[in-house]
Amino acid sequence: MIQKGKLALYYGIGGRVKTEDKSRVGVRIPVGINYILGDAPLDIFLELVPLLDLAPSTEFGFTGGIGIRYYF
Repeated sequence: MIQKGKLALYYGIGGRVKTEDKSRVGVRIPVGINYILGDAPLDIFLELVPLLDLAPSTEFGFTGGIGIRYYF
């Protein structure tokens, strides 16, 4: 169990479907850290995401994000 008020590492794997301009289908593997605030249902995160597009051609790249999550 993750304690509130602590930094936590997370990672995962998922799919990606992009339908704007140049359509793509691929895999994303997010890796990040988040800080869960003490008494509030919020966390702040920073992540780096390697991407492997498989269609229409094979391409490798990176994306990332900084954000805040609210837990209902």
